[in-house]
Amino acid sequence: MRGFTDARLLCGLTLGLAACVELPEPPHLTDLSYLTESFEEPEGELPREGTEEVLEAVSEYLGVAYNLDGLSLLTTAMYDTSKALDDALPPAVKAQGKITAELACPGDGSADGDDGSADGDEGGATDAEREKAENGTLTVTMGISNSRIQRGVAGSARDCQFVSMRGSHPTVTFSADIQADFGADVELGDEPSTFLTVQLTDFEVSNDSGLSYAGRQEEYNFRVVNNDAIEILINSEELGVTDYGDLVLISYTDGTTGIREARGEWHCDEDGSCEFARR
Repeated sequence: MRGFTDARLLCGLTLGLAACVELPEPPHLTDLSYLTESFEEPEGELPREGTEEVLEAVSEYLGVAYNLDGLSLLTTAMYDTSKALDDALPPAVKAQGKITAELACPGDGSADGDDGSADGDEGGATDAEREKAENGTLTVTMGISNSRIQRGVAGSARDCQFVSMRGSHPTVTFSADIQADFGADVELGDEPSTFLTVQLTDFEVSNDSGLSYAGRQEEYNFRVVNNDAIEILINSEELGVTDYGDLVLISYTDGTTGIREARGEWHCDEDGSCEFARR
């Protein structure tokens, strides 16, 4: 991974001072905190007789969600960049501004990512550059205020390849423009929350098992939970079914499905049978 900082980010170091004067303002990035409540407290209510209807309507969404555990790469990019910056800063220096991290996607998992330090070959390309060409890239821009990485980040994935940890472990490729929210500002060097909210636009995903999906909506709202589940915020009316309101579709790593609604959660086995657990 390689980080590219704002010219004034480390002004304490540049000026040889223990503190900065007229620190640069962090960039204004989209705030997705409003989605947290939507995931936690969806407004819709789903009767038992509606579970089969909804599950049938969301089958395509489940196929997509089942392949998106690689969104956790955003957390990796954020933490690795945060840790490297924290290690580089003297204790008395506060960082403020922005930093952009570029990560070579892992591909088949044999490469650990881009540290920017590999030697070039005869053609002048480094190992890191070859990894990016073969496996695609993930780029993330983060705002930093008083040595805290702000909760909202922006970025993009371009032909980003990784091996899914689910099912038959297919190689997945996705591209999208990304807005993400880590749930809270994070001190440099600290690990972010295990809840990652992600909004994808210009979204495409495919795998080597036959999945091919180009986004049909302007935006898709996902949440990655402890690497155990991918959640999708859905509107039943937009699915073309009975209007049950906003619901949260949950794809668990064990192959089961959940549907969170205002009163609790429906837990659905792979055969489609669902049981309700009230909050």
